[in-house]
Amino acid sequence: MNFLQKFLIAGCLFVAPLAGVSGKDYEVDIQKKLQDCRDLAGQGLKYVESHSLEESCHAFLHDTKWRRGEIGVFIFDEGGICYIFGQETSVIWKDFQHKETIIEDDFIAEMIKVGKAGGLVDYKWDNAHMQSFVRTFKKDGKTYIIGAGFFPSSAEYRTQKLVEGAVHYAATHSAKQLFENINNPLGIFIQGDIYLYVYDMAGNVAAHGESPELINQNVMDQMTVDGQYRTRDIINLANQKAGKGWYTYASRQGGAEKRSYVEQFTDPKTGKKYVVVGGYYPTVDDASVQALVKKAGNYLRANGAERSLPEFTKKTGDFTFGSINIFVYKPDGTMLADSDNPAFVGLNLINSRDAEGKYITRSVLEHAEKYPNGGWLGFSLRGSYAMVYVEKVSVPDGDFIIGASYYPSNKYIHVRFMVDKATQFLNTHEKEEAFGLFTSTDPDFLRGDISVFVYRDTGYVWVDGQKRGHVWQDNKDFKDDKGKLISDKIIAIATSGGGWFEFNKNNAVRRVYVKQVVKEVDTKDQKVQVETFIVGSGYYM
Repeated sequence: MNFLQKFLIAGCLFVAPLAGVSGKDYEVDIQKKLQDCRDLAGQGLKYVESHSLEESCHAFLHDTKWRRGEIGVFIFDEGGICYIFGQETSVIWKDFQHKETIIEDDFIAEMIKVGKAGGLVDYKWDNAHMQSFVRTFKKDGKTYIIGAGFFPSSAEYRTQKLVEGAVHYAATHSAKQLFENINNPLGIFIQGDIYLYVYDMAGNVAAHGESPELINQNVMDQMTVDGQYRTRDIINLANQKAGKGWYTYASRQGGAEKRSYVEQFTDPKTGKKYVVVGGYYPTVDDASVQALVKKAGNYLRANGAERSLPEFTKKTGDFTFGSINIFVYKPDGTMLADSDNPAFVGLNLINSRDAEGKYITRSVLEHAEKYPNGGWLGFSLRGSYAMVYVEKVSVPDGDFIIGASYYPSNKYIHVRFMVDKATQFLNTHEKEEAFGLFTSTDPDFLRGDISVFVYRDTGYVWVDGQKRGHVWQDNKDFKDDKGKLISDKIIAIATSGGGWFEFNKNNAVRRVYVKQVVKEVDTKDQKVQVETFIVGSGYYM
C-alpha cells in the first residue's frame, strides 16, 4: 500500500514545521510499564478480595497509591459492564460486551480466559492500542475482571506483539484465515509500516502484507544487499528449539537496517508448519525523512523533472530508505512520482478524501504552499500515526511538491506534534470551537494517553483532554508528588517560547511540552481584548 492509498483511509492532522528530533533519550521503559501493570493488578486483586466492591472502586478512583502515571486499575463484570477504569469516569457503567480485542476475539471472554492464570490482552482504546495485564476474581457468585493497562510506544515491542498475535490467531482459527487477514491492506495485522509475511518451511510465500505479488513464489535463495540468505536464515532460526527470535539484515531500500521478529506455528487444521515474520526499521526517523526529501529536491533542481521523476518512482532506487518513499505532486494535485505504487502516477487526486471526509492531497498542497521550505503534517492511518514532511521546489520545469512519510514510535514525537497541531488550530479558529475539539474523542487530539490541556495564563484550566471535571479548576496550586508548585514553571516556559518540563506525578515521571497562544478578541465597544492560553500535552516515562 502506498502513501496515497494510506491517506485515503487516514485522518489528516495539521502540524507546524518542526526541527528534527529523535526523542531517543526520552523513550518509555516498556518493561517497567508491564511490571507496573502486573503489580497494580495483583495488588488490586488482594485489595478487592478483602474489601467490598464499592470500597475498592472508591479507592481505585480517588487514592493516588493506585496510580503509576497513566496506569490505573480497572474492573469489568462478566457481562461486560465497566465498574471502574483508572481515572476515566466517562466509561463507568458502560457495556463492553460487544467490544473486540486487536485480533477480533471477544474482549470480555478473552480477558476472562486469560485472567484465570493472569496474562496480557491487546485491544484498542481511545484511538490507540492498549495492552493490559488481567486477573479474574469471584464475588457474590459473579465473575469479575481486574487489570491495569498502558499504551506501548516501542516499534520493537509492537512488532513482537503483532507476530505473537498472528500465531495466536492461527491457533484459534486457521492458517488460511490468518493469511487472508495478513493480505488485507486494511487488516488487523498492519500497524503503520509494520506488516507481516509468512513462509512455509520450504521457502514459499504463503501471505504478504506489503507485496502480494510474492504470494506462491519460492524465495528460499533470496539474498539481501549485504549477502545474507534471508529466507534460509529465518527458517533456520524458526527451526531452532525456541522456535522464535530476532533477525536483522540490510533492506533493499537504501540498505536501511531492518529488524524482524520470527516465530514458527503449526496450522491446527492441516498440521503444516509455517513461520510468520514482522519487522521495523530502527534507524528511520524524522531526520532521515527530511534528509531524503531534501536530497530529492536538490536532485530535481540539478537534473530537471524529466530525468528526476522516473528516479523518484523506482522502488529500490537512491530515493528510498527503509519504509521511507518519495512522492511528488504538481500543484494541481496530479501525482508525478510515487515509489510505493507507480499506478498513481498521472492521476489527479485533488479531491481525494479520507474515511472521515477530510481532504488528503489538498491538505498536502496547502501545507507546502504555507511552508515552502519544509513542513510536517500528521495522519492517523493503518492503525498507527504517520508524519509526513513536504517541501515546495521551484525549477524551470515548474513547481513541484515533494514529500515522504514515516511512523514515529515514541511518545516524545507524538506529544510535540500534538501541541504544535493544537496551537495552530487555536490560532486559526474560535477558541470555543478549538476547545470543543480538544475535549472530544477526535483522533486528531486523543491518542491513547496523549491529549491536549489548555490553561489561561492566570492558572485556570480550560481544557484537560476528556477530563471535563478538571475544567475551571484553579491550577495555580498544582503541585508535584514532592509538594512543589509547578504550574508557574509551566506557564513561564510557555510564555518564554515554549519547551519541555519534567516533574513527578502519580508515582511516575511526567514530561509535558507547552506553548503559548495569544488571541485577540474584538469586543462590542470596539476594544481589543487579549487572551493568553498555555497549550500543552504530555506523557509518563
